[in-house]
Amino acid sequence: MNRATGKLDHRKFSGLVEFLSAGDVLVLNNSRVIPARLRGVNATSGGKFELLLLEENSVNDWTAMLRPGKRAQIGTKLILRDTNGADTGIITEVIEITSEGNRRLKFSGTNNISDELEKIGEPPLPPYIERKNSPPIEEDRERYQTVFAKPPGSVAAPTAGLHFSGSLLEKISALGVKI
Repeated sequence: MNRATGKLDHRKFSGLVEFLSAGDVLVLNNSRVIPARLRGVNATSGGKFELLLLEENSVNDWTAMLRPGKRAQIGTKLILRDTNGADTGIITEVIEITSEGNRRLKFSGTNNISDELEKIGEPPLPPYIERKNSPPIEEDRERYQTVFAKPPGSVAAPTAGLHFSGSLLEKISALGVKI
């Protein structure tokens, strides 16, 4: 929207360079998406669960979203499966239900679950990327990253950042914009 005239103008993302000037600063979230989606089964009933790790509280202690959440009460133990469905030997237990309805999980069977994510986790693709009855493909590990992703740490890609390409960042930098 042009502030002076109030006129609305619809543009493509590639036109972003027209709104930037020398001396501007463009701040990007450069954290790399970790394979934070895990699969497991209830150690008692065998029921399937999907886990999305949200925040590491300490080593092997994470806050996560679980689906189906209602079946994940305090004390529920889940046996984690790898991306092929095989037992990993890693177990997690629900130790708390947060005020937001997420679950606090304690992992055992590994020194640090973070070190296992590349082997047993999946990229946490957003729901609009559908894989009907098919697991995520290996290419998703790289395709669901921004071109400027460096240190690991995000549990989801900053989706607006997926629109940037290396050449667009070069054009922005050439304008004198600090990135």
